[in-house]
Amino acid sequence: MVGGEQANNKDFKERHSKRKRHAEERKRLLAEANKNLEDDGIMVGIYESIQDELRHKNRLLNKERQKNQALDTEIRDLQCEFEREREDYLEAIRKQSRHISLLQAILERMQPCIRRDSNYANIDKIKKQAFYDEDTGDWILPALTVERTTLPLASTGSVEELGGRAGAHRSGTSMHSSPGKLPCARDLTVEKEEEDRLYAKLASRAHNHTNYFANKRKEQLLLDAAFVGSNRKPFLQSPANGDKSPIDGLGNNPNSQCIDRDSPLNGHFPTRRNPPKAKSNFLNKNPDLDF
Repeated sequence: MVGGEQANNKDFKERHSKRKRHAEERKRLLAEANKNLEDDGIMVGIYESIQDELRHKNRLLNKERQKNQALDTEIRDLQCEFEREREDYLEAIRKQSRHISLLQAILERMQPCIRRDSNYANIDKIKKQAFYDEDTGDWILPALTVERTTLPLASTGSVEELGGRAGAHRSGTSMHSSPGKLPCARDLTVEKEEEDRLYAKLASRAHNHTNYFANKRKEQLLLDAAFVGSNRKPFLQSPANGDKSPIDGLGNNPNSQCIDRDSPLNGHFPTRRNPPKAKSNFLNKNPDLDF
């Protein structure tokens, strides 16, 4: 409202009306912005009275209090969920610890039962050789190997029997092939060559062992008898031209040596004869007895 000295001043009235229109336009823009937003946070104090401002402040306070209560409830829920997960994790850890202790006890009890010629007899070495595969999530263990000690064969046998034993021995030995993988033709050829070499080696070894364990005393005696028999044939044959046999002159010659009946030269071998000592000793102790 314009009055006083400026009542008839048109310029002043025009500036006053212009400021009034600007204030009304600003108020309208703020009201439109307040309608488009959910809260009244950007609203500047454009109130008609103090009661309106108080009601607006109380409404904002109630909204913030509700947000605070919702956040407190969410925090309590998260804490309860965290406690439940923590208990589940601790229970799983305890179960796994008990399971590992059980497996370790079973392993320690079964380790003496594992064959000593196997590589799994040394558990510490297997643990060092094993590694964990990050891609598959599995432990990769070394292949099972058995190192058998082959002893010399004392019994005699043919090459076919030795071959059968070698095949059985070879089939009992573990093959270092990955599970689920078929052997190729090259592997079969190499395996056949190794098998042939093994058969030949076993055959030669069996021949040597047979000669080693054979009774050579009997063969030596037979050879001596055959040699003596071949040397005595000229003496036993009758002379073809009527001459005297060399055996007839042995008795007349004083320098000649008589051939014993049990001599090996005569084809006989001496036998041990023990005199009956028991009877003579009994007679010496009892001379009064008459037989």
